This record gives sequence, C-alpha cells and structure tokens, in this order.
Amino acid sequence: MRGSYTRNHNHRDYMTVKSILSETKEDYYALFPSLSINMPWKKHAFALKSVYYYDNSEITYLENANSDGSTLKFGQLIIDLVDNIRFSKKFQLSIDLQQRFVNVDNSIMSYNKSYFTPKAYITIEMPKSSQLSLGAFMGVFNPDFNLYDTTVKSIDPYQTLTDNPDLPIRDVWSAYYSFYMQRNWGYLQLYGSESKYISLGKTVTMPALLRFSAGYNYKGLNLNFSTRNPFMRCHTKRVYSVDDFNQTSRSYTPYESYEFFNISVSYRFNYGKKHKFNDVDVDTQKKSAIL
Repeated sequence: MRGSYTRNHNHRDYMTVKSILSETKEDYYALFPSLSINMPWKKHAFALKSVYYYDNSEITYLENANSDGSTLKFGQLIIDLVDNIRFSKKFQLSIDLQQRFVNVDNSIMSYNKSYFTPKAYITIEMPKSSQLSLGAFMGVFNPDFNLYDTTVKSIDPYQTLTDNPDLPIRDVWSAYYSFYMQRNWGYLQLYGSESKYISLGKTVTMPALLRFSAGYNYKGLNLNFSTRNPFMRCHTKRVYSVDDFNQTSRSYTPYESYEFFNISVSYRFNYGKKHKFNDVDVDTQKKSAIL
C-alpha cells in the first residue's frame, strides 16, 4: 500500500483596468492499495492482481474577497487475471484479462464506468542471446483530474476558466514488435509500433513507429546510437465526424516523430575503493487537481 498528502498554495495577481487578486489552496490525498496472488500450475503461471487508485482534492479559491471551492474524488479499480504460459524454454505466451472500474465525483456530477482492456504478449528466445517480442493491447485514458474542478476563475475581465462536464474518455488500440540482441561488445535493438485513439467521433491515428538503436562498449567507453523513423515522412491523422460534419487533418513533426537521430558518448571509471550503488525509487511527481 502507498499513499501521499500534498499541500498546494497558489497566488495570482492580474493588474489592468480591473485588478484580479486570487488565491488557491488545496489539500490533496492519494491512496494506492494493491494485492497480488500467484498460482503456478504445470506450464501455467496464473496471477490475480488488483490495485485501487484513490485521489481526493479539497480546493478553496478566493478572488477579490469572493470565495469558491470544490471537492474532487477519483477512484479506479483495476483487476487483472494473468496467465503466463511457457510452452517451452524458448516460447512464452502471456494473456492479461483486465477489467477497470472508474468513479468520478466533483460534488455536482458523478458517474461510474467500466472498461475491458485485454492484453497479449509473445516472447521468443532466439539463438545467440537474441529475443523477439510481439504484443497487442487495448486501454483507456481518463481526462486529467483537474479538468473536473468546478471553481470559476477569472483569467482577465473577458475570460473565465472552469471545468468541462462533457469530457471524453479515449479508447486506445496498440500493437508492437521488438527484436533485441545482446553481445559482449554491446547490443542491437529494433522496435516498431502503431497506435490509434478513439473518443466521441474523433479518431487519431499515430504514425507507425520504427526505432533502431545500437550500443558499443569498450573498457568503460560507451557509444550509443538511436534513430526514429529514419529517411521517411510520417504524419498524425485526425478524423472528426459528427452528424453531417466531417473533418480530416494531418500534422507533421520532423526531427521528433520522424527523421530523428541521436548519438551519445559516455565514459565510466572507478577510483579508490569500489562501491556498489543502488538506485532509490522516490515518487517526485507533483500531485494537484488545480485547474
């Protein structure tokens, strides 16, 4: 079980024909209990996993001596029934039947939804320390928690900021393949994927991803090279269709989603008494539902 508490305190001063002095205070609580049960049987390794994400935000907003506030609650229960099937030492199939239950409450509206988001993965061990992996999964993206904040905030004399009661939840479809080869001198890796997002008449098709990376090691010297969709022109396609209205657009981001190349060089050495270093996992993410 993990949990956290965050205290946020924001100030904003806007000076023009009309002055806006605002202050936002927030108490944010988060709790993440989890449970995992493993049940090996012959060639199967069954697992039952459950995790519950609970977030609670108490917001007080003051603007020119006027007070407003909101209470936001978000809960998501994820249950996984996993079966890892090892057909042989070199071939393994993993099936994850996942069910999600979501509850959102901002004191004005509340809803409960559930989603079935299965996953499947295949791993093949190949000769000479090589591995081929294939996978496909479904998923959902919930809107950012702060978009449920019901407080009405003035940006300037002509604009206000508040929540959106009609927030869509995006469905995600994705598939990938990966090949990895390890050698004494370094490694080679090839990775590819394709994803699609669907929500309220809007479909976003991400460009197919082809990524290649390689590394070379020699006496503490590390050379690494990686590229993303080299020598090709890719686009993100957005299709919006509601009633008789249809709109299609394409966007290009060169040197980010395609024609991206990266080279890094590093050298590592030890001096004096040898030590063993361990990384410490620390949650440094700022938690807030302030809009």
